[in-house]
Amino acid sequence: MGYQLIASTPSGPMAAEAVTDAVMADVRVLAAEHGFSGPQLVLDNVGDQIVIAPPDAEAMEEALARAMRSVPDTEVEGNVLDRMTVHRLRYVLRSGAECDDCEILLVRVGQSKAGG
Repeated sequence: MGYQLIASTPSGPMAAEAVTDAVMADVRVLAAEHGFSGPQLVLDNVGDQIVIAPPDAEAMEEALARAMRSVPDTEVEGNVLDRMTVHRLRYVLRSGAECDDCEILLVRVGQSKAGG
C-alpha cells in the first residue's frame, strides 16, 4: 500500500510521485515539524483520494523546503525518507500550485511504484 501525489491538468497528469505508507507518514511528520498545519493527509482505502487546495500545497511545499536541511542526502533503507524523495514531492506540489487549471490529488494506491 502507498500513496501517489499527482499534479494534473484537464488533459492529464503533469507530475506525479508514488511513495510507501512509511515514507508518507515521515513526510507528514516532517512537514508538521516545519510549520505545515493543513488538512490531514491520510487515506484508508485503495482508490480513495483527496484534492489538495493550492494554498495547502504551497504551505506544505514551503514546510518541506524548510525541512530539507534535516533530511539525509541518501536513502539508507527501503522505507527511509530521503532528500530526493522530498525534492520530487516538492516538485509535484509546486507544479500543481503554480498552474491555474491544475488539480493536486493525493491518491491511496495498492502498491508504491517509486520514491521509497
